[in-house]
Amino acid sequence: SAERQTPLQKKLPALLEVKSVKCNDTAYCPHDTTCCKTAKGEWACCPFPKAVCCEDHAHCCPQGTTCDLTAGYCKSSTLSVPWLEKEPAKTGEPIGPGGEKGVKCDPETSCAAGTTCCQLPTGKWGCCPLVKGVCCSDHEHCCPQGYSCNIKAGTCEKRHEGVPWVSRSFPAVLVSPSEQRPRRDVQCDEEHRCPDSQTCCRTSSSSWGCCPFPKAVCCDDQKHCCPSGYSCDGAGGSCVRDGRLTWDMFFTERERALNHNTLFRTNKT
Repeated sequence: SAERQTPLQKKLPALLEVKSVKCNDTAYCPHDTTCCKTAKGEWACCPFPKAVCCEDHAHCCPQGTTCDLTAGYCKSSTLSVPWLEKEPAKTGEPIGPGGEKGVKCDPETSCAAGTTCCQLPTGKWGCCPLVKGVCCSDHEHCCPQGYSCNIKAGTCEKRHEGVPWVSRSFPAVLVSPSEQRPRRDVQCDEEHRCPDSQTCCRTSSSSWGCCPFPKAVCCDDQKHCCPSGYSCDGAGGSCVRDGRLTWDMFFTERERALNHNTLFRTNKT
């Protein structure tokens, strides 16, 4: 639902000399964040660029939204996003790469304190303007901690407690010409099949795996699958209910298909 979405955050190229947002002569915030006053009159950092500082002096919202103090959300004409708590502003001079409070991406590149290193499509490092941000698989966006990336929708979706990964899948069995096939098995091709109430999914161009759900969705990575009515979110490692509703289940691991003779020998030993 709209109340479980927040805009994707653009990543920025990592700079050798990290830029900062100056609040006053003694306080600053990381690059692409916003200075906001706290209830005590001190400076704090909102992890959004050009953000809206809420009147309660404790929260902030992305640009283009307004603070709803009663509901505790950031409101816009199209969606509602959870608001974020501000972080205390750093005092003194901004910390450069290699500094104690900087975030090191590798031995040569750093991001400012209060940000997260994420790789760009070029392979270089970019800085996500969020603490412990989630780097999206498109290498262009990031989401707040506790959210996962929905690349198709261009949104960050709130993660809910899900069911742990399960490993109940069975390898697809190579059918022997002399073997009498159980009528209710699911046929993958002329040679392979999966048990009843499971789904054949490719693990490579020449092999099959069995997903332990009927009419399941096979993920593009050829390693995972999701229940019917869900879609695969490779970035978040989760199954997303169609229509972007609640998150109920994590990926189910598939096993590589084995031929019947290999399976038979394994069972005998």
